[in-house]
Amino acid sequence: MDDEYLVEPEDVTDVVLRAVDRPLPSQLRSDPRHVEPVRIEIDADLTAVRETVDQLRAELVEAYGFVPREIEVSEGGRGWTLRVGGEPVESARSIGRDARGELYAGLSRHLWRMLRVDDTAELMTFARAAAPVAVDRAMPHRLTIEQLHRVLVRLLREDLAIKPLDRIIETLAEGSSRDTVAMVERVRLSRRRSIVERYRGADGSFRAIALSVGALNACTHLSIEPIQPDARRTRFLDRVERDVAALRAEHRLDRVVVVTPPEFRYAAATALRPVLPVVLSEAELLDVDVDVIGVIGEGMRVPPAFPMMPPPPPDAHHMIWSEGPFIPSQAEAAHTMPSIVDVEVIE
Repeated sequence: MDDEYLVEPEDVTDVVLRAVDRPLPSQLRSDPRHVEPVRIEIDADLTAVRETVDQLRAELVEAYGFVPREIEVSEGGRGWTLRVGGEPVESARSIGRDARGELYAGLSRHLWRMLRVDDTAELMTFARAAAPVAVDRAMPHRLTIEQLHRVLVRLLREDLAIKPLDRIIETLAEGSSRDTVAMVERVRLSRRRSIVERYRGADGSFRAIALSVGALNACTHLSIEPIQPDARRTRFLDRVERDVAALRAEHRLDRVVVVTPPEFRYAAATALRPVLPVVLSEAELLDVDVDVIGVIGEGMRVPPAFPMMPPPPPDAHHMIWSEGPFIPSQAEAAHTMPSIVDVEVIE
C-alpha cells in the first residue's frame, strides 16, 4: 500500500487534498472509459478568481469532506461556466462583487454530481485509516460501497458534509434498514444539532414555516412520480413561491426553513428543491423551541398519496428515530397512489 494512505486520523483531510492533487496517468486521458473531469471556464478578465481555484478546492474539502480529483480551468466567455461530465450545470454571465464566493457556491451546489463510486471507495480508504475497526465491521457485511455512495450523494445534494466519513459509516451500520431514504434520514438525525445551528437566527431563535396537509400530500405525489415539467407541478411550485414571498415580506425573512412531520421530510425536500432547498423534520427539532410563523398551501385540496396506509403507531417518533420513515416500494406506490394528474393541487 502506498505510504500516502498510512496516516493518523487527524491527518486525513490533508491526505484527501494530496490525493486529489495527484495527476491522472497520461494513458487514461485517451482511454474512452476515462470520466470527463470537472471543468470551469472563466472569463479571462477574472484573473484573480482563476488563481484561487486551488484554494477553493481546499475549502470545499474542509467544509464538505470531498472535492473532485481534477478540476480543469480554462478561458471561456463572459463570467464563468461549470461543466460536470462535459455538460454545463451552472453559469453566471453577470458577476457580482464577490465573484469568488459565487463560484464557491456554484461548486458546492453541484458536488453531488461530481461524486463517483470510485471517489467513494477512495474516501472509504481514508475513513478506514481513521477508524479501521468501525469501518471493517460495517463494510461490506452491513453496508456496500454502492449503498454508501447513494447516501453520500443525497447528503451532498442537501448541502450536508460527508465527513467524518467513519462516523457516517458507523451510524449507517447501526440501523437495520438498507433503504436509501431511511439511511439518509438516519444520518441527518445523528447530526441534527449541527444542522439546526446552521439555521438559527442571530438572536438564537429558530423560525420556520409549516406545510398544510394538502401541500404535504402534493409533495408526496410529486416526489414519487417521475420528475418532469408539467402544468400541475408548475402550478404547485408557483403557489408555494407566492406563499413564501408573502411570508418573507410579512416577517422579513432572510432564509426560509420548512419543517414537516418526519415521514414527509424527504418527500417535501425532493418536491420543493427547486424553490425551497431547506426542509427539516420535527424529529430533528425535538429539543428546539421552534417559532412557526406561517403555513404554505392553506386551502390546497389533494388526497393522500397512500390512502390505504394505516395510521402511525403511538411510538412512531421512536420508530422513525431508530429506523427512518416508512417509504413504500414502487410496487406499493403503483397500487395505492392516484396520479397527480387526477388531483387538484390549487384551491
